[in-house]
Amino acid sequence: FKKRSFDLDVITIPFKFRPITSGLPRQLTTDFNGQLYTGFRIDRFTFKYNKTPVGLRAAHEHTALSVGLFGGLGATAITPWTTNNMTADEYNGLIFSRGVALMVGVSNLTVGLGLGWDYLADRDRAIWIYQNKPWLGLTFGLNIN
Repeated sequence: FKKRSFDLDVITIPFKFRPITSGLPRQLTTDFNGQLYTGFRIDRFTFKYNKTPVGLRAAHEHTALSVGLFGGLGATAITPWTTNNMTADEYNGLIFSRGVALMVGVSNLTVGLGLGWDYLADRDRAIWIYQNKPWLGLTFGLNIN
């Protein structure tokens, strides 16, 4: 049977692929982040009975598909390279992330693809080359509802 519901997850995006920006090559970043995800979810449950030497054994499968929005906090490397040499400082900056994701779930674990944008929340936001630029990311989540 199928079940349609509201979805609430805690997700992380361990890998972000950033396209060419300001003439600099593509980047695959692995900075820390934590996001809240909310969306629409369709769960599919399949129940069957398997014959065994000692009788019947119940078996079930659970998969889900979810689409929704996410937002949260993260960190990113701020360096001369990521600011077109407009700062000499090197530090980890606080970012706010937001985006959309399509995820597949098995039991309470979800994996998917996200499209997002980051906003640097400190003094170098005007010179950070990735400010509000799109990225693609691999999402991992835990269903909490």
